[in-house]
Amino acid sequence: MDASDEGLMLRAGAGDREAFARLYERHKAPLLQFCLQMLRNAEDAGDVFQEAFRYLYIHASTYRPTAKFTTYLYRIARNMSIDILRRRRRWNLQPLDPALDLAEPPDLREPRLESDEIEAGVRDAMEEVPPSYREVVLLRVLRGMEYAEIAEVVEAPLGTVKSRLHAGLEFLRRAMRRRKLAE
Repeated sequence: MDASDEGLMLRAGAGDREAFARLYERHKAPLLQFCLQMLRNAEDAGDVFQEAFRYLYIHASTYRPTAKFTTYLYRIARNMSIDILRRRRRWNLQPLDPALDLAEPPDLREPRLESDEIEAGVRDAMEEVPPSYREVVLLRVLRGMEYAEIAEVVEAPLGTVKSRLHAGLEFLRRAMRRRKLAE
């Protein structure tokens, strides 16, 4: 049996639930991380994550492996994320972090580890990167995708992907310098 992503998806399209479950297990953590990084809101990211896999399940029988499976999956999640970002912008909605509402006053909190502070600083800096650049940076740096695969996911020419990556990394560097996380 073919255990590649494409093979599992074809089997899922033929009704093999176990094949779909294997795909889900294989891709749930990285896809959820991508959604969280794109949307910066756990509830929205969870919704997109679930809807992406729901869409995948419903349309499994129509899947054709013309590109890598991960390209197909991340394109679905990306498009759903962009819809949410557009709605936020239209209604001027800002994502709320429920953890902030429950946080203790600053003087009562335990000191944070330096690595946690750096990680939080990088996440905050990433928020300053515009979404079209952020998605390219995330796909390249966190997911390790090749330029051609990123171009398919974001539906942009290869040159555009390269320039967005360069600009996105520059946005990130500047934001990190302001936070004194980089020189």
